[in-house]
Amino acid sequence: MANELQVIASTISAQERKYAETLPAHVPAKRFVKTAIVAISNNPDLMKADKTSLYAAIAKASSDGLILDNREAALVLFGGKVQYMPMVAGIIKRARNSGEISTITAHVVCEYDIYSYKMGDDERIVHELPPVGTDRGEAIAAYAIVRLRDGGIEREWMTKEQIDKVRKVSKSGNDDKGEPKGIWKQWPEEMWCKTVLRKILKRCPMSTDLDRLISDVDNDYDFKAPEREPEEVTPDDGETRASRVIKGEAVEGDLI
Repeated sequence: MANELQVIASTISAQERKYAETLPAHVPAKRFVKTAIVAISNNPDLMKADKTSLYAAIAKASSDGLILDNREAALVLFGGKVQYMPMVAGIIKRARNSGEISTITAHVVCEYDIYSYKMGDDERIVHELPPVGTDRGEAIAAYAIVRLRDGGIEREWMTKEQIDKVRKVSKSGNDDKGEPKGIWKQWPEEMWCKTVLRKILKRCPMSTDLDRLISDVDNDYDFKAPEREPEEVTPDDGETRASRVIKGEAVEGDLI
């Protein structure tokens, strides 16, 4: 296995100059190469995968300017082939650098959090955490907020059921029983935030680079799978415990 890693590391290192041509100026090619090699050494299964897909995945990460550190981007296995997967930090980084977006955030809501999504003339999301050290309970929703350079604000939120529906059309997110596996099991909060970010950015003005990045995110999904009609929601008369969502008493908001 050590010899195999040396061969792979040598092949990647030989492409350093090529990566430097596509990476943004603030990402040194040497750092990119080193991080890619470390990612592979930390996951020996990647060495057993199809090498063409491995090198193609690394090249894609380079063209998107993302480091393969499992924070900005990751290498994941699917059917014996390696796939490049942008992560939350990478998506946020590229969105902020797009020139169209001022700030962008995403968070997971748990059942004991205080959460409401108020619509109308004074639309806003309110999310308060319980005291430090208090059990937040199970994750039940995720939301994202984007502030645009022109002053506009976009908001999106998704329930656990909606996120699970997206996960189930993910190529790398389910085991034989339809339960979370791989990155969805290891870092569920990361994937929940990534899912709602992907959805909100579809509505935002995007540069060509950001549009390509979101297309790379979409490569993990099979959206030909049948989709269930969105559920109706009932109006919320004020700030409420997020646990009402899990009981079917959804906070007012766009669930599509």
